[in-house]
Amino acid sequence: ILDLWVLQAVANTCNQCSRSPSLCRRISGLYTVTVLTEGTYNPVVVIPAPACSINVTEFGSSRNYI
Repeated sequence: ILDLWVLQAVANTCNQCSRSPSLCRRISGLYTVTVLTEGTYNPVVVIPAPACSINVTEFGSSRNYI
């Protein structure tokens, strides 16, 4: 599960989204690819530079690095 807030305008603190929600947009999704190349890095998502409050959750234990 990927859940993050992306500020559409540059701000000086991550709290900007809680003070002015109209300046931010929420991006969330579920990564469900089951066939990956073993022994290599598989990109999942590119997180934009102004993103804050990032939450990445793994459903079960694995040998993956988050």
